Amino acid sequence: MATNSMGSVCNTPRDHTRATRFSSHSLIAVESSAVYPVDAVETSASENAVKSVMYGLINAILVIPVFMSFTAIIFSDPFFQPYMPALVKLVGFSCAVHQTIFTLKSSLPFAIGQVQDAGLIFLSAMSSSIVTILTADKDLPPNAVIATTLVTLSSATMLMGLALILTGHVL
Repeated sequence: MATNSMGSVCNTPRDHTRATRFSSHSLIAVESSAVYPVDAVETSASENAVKSVMYGLINAILVIPVFMSFTAIIFSDPFFQPYMPALVKLVGFSCAVHQTIFTLKSSLPFAIGQVQDAGLIFLSAMSSSIVTILTADKDLPPNAVIATTLVTLSSATMLMGLALILTGHVL
C-alpha cells in the first residue's frame, strides 16, 4: 500500500508502478549520435546592455503614470493645485532615486524596485493636516506651508525607512 500526493491510500499492483513501467525497455529508440548537449547561450555585453536599456525604458513608461497619480493622491488638498507641476517633478525625482538605489543595492539580480502605494494614504493625511494647521495663520506665506509639508513628509518617510531597516537587522 502506498499514498498518493493527496495523502490517500492507493493500491497499485507492483507490476504497474512507475519504477517498473519505465525501467523496462524504452518505446523510442534514440541514437547516441543524434543527442547533442545543450550549452548555455552566451550573450555579448552589448546585447545585455541593449536588453537592460529596453527593460529600463519599458519600466519607465509604466512608472511615469504611477508616480503622477501618487502625486495627485499625496497632495490632494486644493491648496497644492497651483504647485502641482513642481510637485509632480519632485515626486518623479524621488521615485527615480528610490528605483535606482533599490535596483543597484538589491541582492536580487532581476530587481526593478518600484515605489509602492501602501503609505500614500498616510502621506496624504499628513499633508492635508499640515495645510489645515498652517493655513490658519494668515501671515504665513504659501512657500512656508509647502516647505514645511515637504520636510515633514521626507522626514517621516526617512524615519520609517530607518525603523524598517533596524527591524530587519534586529529581528
